Amino acid sequence: MNELTSFKFVKEYVYPSGSVYVLYNQTNDFYIETTSMQDVDTRNKSQEVITTDDPELIKQCLVPKEEKWLIAISTQFGCPQKCRFCLVPTLGFQGNLSRNQMWEQLEYVFSQNPEITHSQKIKVGFARMGEPQYNWQNVLAVMRDMKSYRDGFRFLPCYNTILPKVKVEGKGPLEVIIDEVMPVKELLDGFMHIQISVNSTNEDERKFLFGGADVATLKEIQSAFNGLPNSNRLITLNFICGAGWELDPKKLEGLDPNVFCIKITPLNITERTTANNLSDAIGWNWERMEKFKQSISSCGLRIITDVAAKAELPLCCGNLVQDYKRHNP
Repeated sequence: MNELTSFKFVKEYVYPSGSVYVLYNQTNDFYIETTSMQDVDTRNKSQEVITTDDPELIKQCLVPKEEKWLIAISTQFGCPQKCRFCLVPTLGFQGNLSRNQMWEQLEYVFSQNPEITHSQKIKVGFARMGEPQYNWQNVLAVMRDMKSYRDGFRFLPCYNTILPKVKVEGKGPLEVIIDEVMPVKELLDGFMHIQISVNSTNEDERKFLFGGADVATLKEIQSAFNGLPNSNRLITLNFICGAGWELDPKKLEGLDPNVFCIKITPLNITERTTANNLSDAIGWNWERMEKFKQSISSCGLRIITDVAAKAELPLCCGNLVQDYKRHNP
């Protein structure tokens, strides 16, 4: 499947590390985003790379796609969640994408990169648009089939979720992770990334940031997953560091270091975060990020830091569909 059938290509936005493709589905009258990126190697020059406005400097620090390729696909037409820091909710919601529509996005990315004939790791995020809990059967079916998809390419699918407490096909989010996601992870020899968006250690603050959504609490996450057999890759608890958002290492104590790790990342400032009076606590400052890392080092978990380049701020989810619609009413 090399040609678009469910979607029509309408625009490519090119940035130093890759492209965002805006695709249109006529049946739903809806635009989605699909991305193809390269990782930015910040070793030895981290602060210079993340703060630069020079695209050539970023291009000099890109990891070859043959070593690592970053792809993100949409799993829904928009998203039913109303997270206050995300632009996707402003686009509305028109339901789930099918398995074929997810494969179509992947095939389109491959068709735009015919020179790449192999890759050691293709990290595929299933959350450019959408919350996978609402579409977990289709999402996991595609992930499962990645084990034998395209010779010469090894896929690292990424299940990214806020764990909303909604039952889909009779299962809540914790049950889906334990009963459905983990077996697929085992099938893939542990080569799957599971990321849970947490963002605050204060449960009231979490509910506010997630637009009022009832999500699994840190205590419930700990109770459900501590001691869980978990091969190869740890489950990532992701914390966007907004100004004033609570990040208390004491509330992270007791989480199993054989199951969990922590990732901290800055807040992307957009018109939506500004409208909701949300501001970033880190900016594009690697030293400030390291201070955040040290401030929670007592929690006993491995801590990962992730800072995107300043020049690529517009890459945040939903922003480029908004831009396209604004200029093509």
